[in-house]
Amino acid sequence: MPKASRIVLGAVLVALLFVGATNQGGLIRAILPGSEDAAEGEGQGAEEEGEGEEEAGTEVPVAVPERQCPVRVRMDTSRVEGSVPVAPVLETMPTGGQHYLLEGPDARALSIAFTRDVFADCAKHVVVAESSDLWVLAIASRLAAFYGGPLLVNAPDDAETLSGDATSALPTPQIHPDVVAEFQRLDPDTAIVIGSRETANELLALMLASDESDRASDSEVVLFPSNGNRSDVASVAGYAASLMAQEAGEDNDGGAGAAESGTIETPLYLPRRSGPATPVRVVEAVASGRSLFPAPSLTTTAAEGSVRIDAATDPAVNDPAKALADLAEGEGPQWLVAADQPAVAVLAIPAVTAAGGNLLYVDPDDLRASPLPTINILTGPSHYGTGPLDAQEAADQSGDDQLPSSQTGEAASAEDSSFGETANQPPAEYPWRLVGQMPQDADWQISVLANGQQLPGGGYVLFPSRRIVAMYGHTNTDALGVLGEQGPAEGVERASSIARGYDADGIPVTTAFEIITTLASSAPGSDGNYSLRTAIADLKPWIDQAEQSGMYVILDLQPGRGDFLTQAREYEDLLLEPHVGLALDPEWRLKPNQFHLEQIGSVDAAEVNQVVDWLAQLVRENNLPQKLLIVHQFSHEMITNRSEIRTTPELAVMIHMDGQGRSDLKFNTYDEITRGALENGWWWGWKNFYDEDFPTLTAEETLTVRPVPYVVSYQ
Repeated sequence: MPKASRIVLGAVLVALLFVGATNQGGLIRAILPGSEDAAEGEGQGAEEEGEGEEEAGTEVPVAVPERQCPVRVRMDTSRVEGSVPVAPVLETMPTGGQHYLLEGPDARALSIAFTRDVFADCAKHVVVAESSDLWVLAIASRLAAFYGGPLLVNAPDDAETLSGDATSALPTPQIHPDVVAEFQRLDPDTAIVIGSRETANELLALMLASDESDRASDSEVVLFPSNGNRSDVASVAGYAASLMAQEAGEDNDGGAGAAESGTIETPLYLPRRSGPATPVRVVEAVASGRSLFPAPSLTTTAAEGSVRIDAATDPAVNDPAKALADLAEGEGPQWLVAADQPAVAVLAIPAVTAAGGNLLYVDPDDLRASPLPTINILTGPSHYGTGPLDAQEAADQSGDDQLPSSQTGEAASAEDSSFGETANQPPAEYPWRLVGQMPQDADWQISVLANGQQLPGGGYVLFPSRRIVAMYGHTNTDALGVLGEQGPAEGVERASSIARGYDADGIPVTTAFEIITTLASSAPGSDGNYSLRTAIADLKPWIDQAEQSGMYVILDLQPGRGDFLTQAREYEDLLLEPHVGLALDPEWRLKPNQFHLEQIGSVDAAEVNQVVDWLAQLVRENNLPQKLLIVHQFSHEMITNRSEIRTTPELAVMIHMDGQGRSDLKFNTYDEITRGALENGWWWGWKNFYDEDFPTLTAEETLTVRPVPYVVSYQ
């Protein structure tokens, strides 16, 4: 259908007024809020509207070939700088060429980075927003995602925007040169402007100056008049919903809009408070095909059929990161955004949707602590419902065996090596996008996520998202703890029984085997260290059973006159397993001329730190999830210079109180050991004894100790 005719039909749904036209055929149509605005340009507008209708009725359309604008996921950085200089530059992470960092000082720079990352050559629709307000940007992002096109922000340099703190726009006297350059590169057929008429006129002039003269004559700018302030957001949302409803109701190109027919008029409401929940609501709107409106006031009647969500039970508000992870579909390229940068996430959504990927929140301090979806997020296509076609569906519609490079059906070009296969034809491994400010250690953290070896129960960081409840003992005897009273399979069931009730405070429980791996001995042995090694062959059945059953394993060292690091190295192959950690028991670390049960052993922090450094390096070099390192203690003398024990991100270092006896005395010992040490960054653990404690504490009683123990073992 010719564009001029389509504009006239649009007047049925919204009040359209042509406020600018040229003899070259370009149009600006302003979507105005009501009769007062329509009257403002009544004379000129009515005259020009008549002219538009006359042209629609008499002009013979010129056959212009349908332009193809493929959406492709960038695979390297060679095209980022391109012929048009633009900041920021997409950079590879230090770990290699698979993970990219997209960052910028303000919303404008980031919006440009996103368009250059995904829209390789051009875009038929471009949304331009002149606002720093998170709600206005959310509406603009939803609209751009509807069209499968980019969002450009023509707002001032404003650091508050990226944190989501800005609630109003600052005056923008003209379009920023970087925005002009990117707009010209994209060379759209239609521009949708949320802002001033001056900006709309300037963009139309850029479109008419395009080298594609046949297309330029059919250029169109849709204007949503707005000052970019929070007070305008309801009007802007209404304009956007009306425009999307008009597009969805017309079978014009079978694109993203047509797929949402019938759902646009049932809106979702933005959370009342701007913040991390705002991007989640935008993604929900994209996924469900709904429009987006600001939260109604208490005196406002919500639109009929609209979806209102109680803030108290709203997942987007209560746990935005998990809500985004739950919305992730299938496998595909991922955009990882720090959860404290909601505006960055909002700006990314159009690119994510167009490329068929997922937007995920990550912990701003540690990417490994993020609630990522339980899918392989490295390969394969994924979309929220308005992105590229499924690969098989696309092949069926194209009529041949060659996959199209976008919804347009254009065959993928092999000439541009800076982009991998299209989003419909995924490469073996997609790059990850790290968007905005990231932790200093992001290059290694992302490699851990990419490696994909998770802890039992999921995730890459041990605490505080789980509590470990362990059976302690030796595999070959029942005299040293409950673990040896049964085999591995029966041990799984018994561990589950022991752990019952330890999730009462809401912390999920992971069961574990804590295995005495080197055993304090009364005989010196061949090396004279008074410590017996357990053969790896005897440990493997327990470790394998634990892996199959979703359990953790702790290898406990009693080195006698030897040292902890030497013994730990002997079990390196086992410690390479993601579900195997380590425990050091200073009670059984003897000095020369000491004997077990005659003296209580001890260790200095320097020796503990040798193990910390070695084990942390093992974890880092092999991209393993965080590993547990326990140091047992029931008296101050057992660890000298304890305050010097280091913590590292690779390890969860824990002081574990393993004293026995009367419960009141154990409580006092725990108080003594933990007092004044809560700022050291260690986690805390507790041991219950079946025979030596009186009474043996229940789970409920154990959970009353403070600080809360995150490992509880039973001997």
